Amino acid sequence: MAQSATGIRSGVCKNLPSNCSKAGAKEIQRAAATRFLCEECGLELRPEAGKRGLPLPDWFLPAAGAVLAIVLVGFGARFMMAGSAPSCPAADLDEFLAGKPEPAKALEAAGACRDAIRTQADAALVAAVARLCRTASDGGSAEGMRCLAELYDPKEVRPGRLGQMPAPDADLSKDLYARAERLMRSSRGQAQASSPDADTAK
Repeated sequence: MAQSATGIRSGVCKNLPSNCSKAGAKEIQRAAATRFLCEECGLELRPEAGKRGLPLPDWFLPAAGAVLAIVLVGFGARFMMAGSAPSCPAADLDEFLAGKPEPAKALEAAGACRDAIRTQADAALVAAVARLCRTASDGGSAEGMRCLAELYDPKEVRPGRLGQMPAPDADLSKDLYARAERLMRSSRGQAQASSPDADTAK
């Protein structure tokens, strides 16, 4: 560095290599700004190349490196979290649903919207959860049907519980829970019927 906060500068001897071994080796020397001379030959030093400009304190570069490292780690963590967690598509829900998402993807998106509701109680988010759960249930997902049942269930309305339909409906909720149970039993039966053990039993 050209000059530190203590008035010490770095430079190379301007003498001929034949006249000064430090000039020949292009050795970087540190000297006081008031006496910026070569230790060997006494000739004035040339400030280190690329180091001219405003003087910086000795602690500046390590501190800047530490700040940069913290920023990079923060961005990296945020990128990894964004890549691993689904996001709520409430803003472009029609476009998301037009892509005909698989029931599992619709449920993931519904979960992300429910997480968003915890910090921001928004009717649009509740409607998005309902549409996403319905999409999953229309695709044969028992979890999607159960998600809808919870949205309408009056028992689920309690302090601190956000993301409820504006008008809970006990009868509709009961019907949806029953349909979810039927779907779950049906999918279990299909899974057992298609298992290798079931084939050998026949």
